[in-house]
Amino acid sequence: MPIDRSMLKSLRNHYYGKPVRFTKELKEILIDRFGPNSMMGDYTEQTIWNLACETIERYQTEQGRMELRCRVDEMEERIRILEQGISELLDEIKYKDKPLVLDF
Repeated sequence: MPIDRSMLKSLRNHYYGKPVRFTKELKEILIDRFGPNSMMGDYTEQTIWNLACETIERYQTEQGRMELRCRVDEMEERIRILEQGISELLDEIKYKDKPLVLDF
């Protein structure tokens, strides 16, 4: 279930009275990442809530805002997936280069 207006309101209420800046830019980031046009369709509401809270908390620092604007976390995840794929391919290559020895 993607984030909607109701969940945004609940998130804002969740942080009410806490030193959290809930700006228009933050709202746009949340909708972009977790809204109906995002790739979050398979995630549960609780998972999206948790990810949205992490995003809100990260947004509160200057470095976090810059990273969210530049999508650094998404790039880091893609790099991690690529590194894992490369590692698996290298393991396959190492295995293929070894001669098959059968002991009977």
